[in-house]
Amino acid sequence: MGRLDGKVALIVGAGTGIGKATAKLFASEGARVVVTMRTAQNGVKVVEEIRADGGDAHYVVGDASVQAQVLNMVNQTERYYGQLDILIHNAAHLAPGAVHEVSDEDLELALSTNLKACFWLTRAALPLLKQAKGGGRIIVTTTPAMRTAVSGLAAYMSTKVAINGFIRGAALDYAKYNITVNEVGPGFTVTEMSGDYLSLDTLEKLRKTVPLGRLGQPEDIAKGMLFLASDDANYITGQSLTIDGGGTLQHISEGTLKID
Repeated sequence: MGRLDGKVALIVGAGTGIGKATAKLFASEGARVVVTMRTAQNGVKVVEEIRADGGDAHYVVGDASVQAQVLNMVNQTERYYGQLDILIHNAAHLAPGAVHEVSDEDLELALSTNLKACFWLTRAALPLLKQAKGGGRIIVTTTPAMRTAVSGLAAYMSTKVAINGFIRGAALDYAKYNITVNEVGPGFTVTEMSGDYLSLDTLEKLRKTVPLGRLGQPEDIAKGMLFLASDDANYITGQSLTIDGGGTLQHISEGTLKID
């Protein structure tokens, strides 16, 4: 018996990194999984890997910054499986740059992808989540930015901190339907995109700030997602789960972290 037997999970932003690891772990625990990603090549590959391991999954192309495509993600999940028990919003747009360097277009993309999609997904999924046996689950990937900072990511961190308000408000709104709403805040996690933004030297500097002595792996974060999605967490809502090897504590003691 898997911890998610009989459940259907929609994972937005599941073609790489944390989302991919979460999709594969959920499938191994018995969930039927709908994988979404803007890049079809990545999304299809995840589904193929899940099926090769004996799991059940489908891919839906979708951009979390576009409301119509977000609605289609939920509609296709219902078409494939007729239910939705677990909704995970893991897609994100970084919009890197200092405040004066971020264009309005890039800022709007970060707001739509990171924050507005939380509202669009929840609205669309609510009728299905209300029917979830054992209660529905909404989980959003955020950041430990409430307690630390990274220079050059003001737009990204602003949207992620705003999600904390969404989590708490939605948790109160939907508790009466036995739907829990929580967030997972990963520390620095090594994914396929790490090399696009961070040099090996920077990654080594980051590793040294983590008390447990290593950077996070996508599987570390996926385990936290699994816990919050499982029946073990059915009395937890409106909460933030930081998974960072103690890195946030180190950042507080050493002051604001800057990425060069």
